[in-house]
Amino acid sequence: MSVAAAKAARSDDGGELDIHSCHGVGKSATAACIALWFYTTTLGSRVVTTAPTETQLKDLLWTEIRSWALRS
Repeated sequence: MSVAAAKAARSDDGGELDIHSCHGVGKSATAACIALWFYTTTLGSRVVTTAPTETQLKDLLWTEIRSWALRS
């Protein structure tokens, strides 16, 4: 899943990337890495993140982004 998501994120079509999968397979970690990669390699970029609930956005995805950013 991570490889397919990374390849889709690299495409130049400007489309959206949706990842559907079961629990605990690394969707948040994959999304965090892709968001950080795009933000740090694309001059003037903004990364919009969404999730079904505010809790999932803040407590899962943003926490994961923060964790990966602190590792770099």
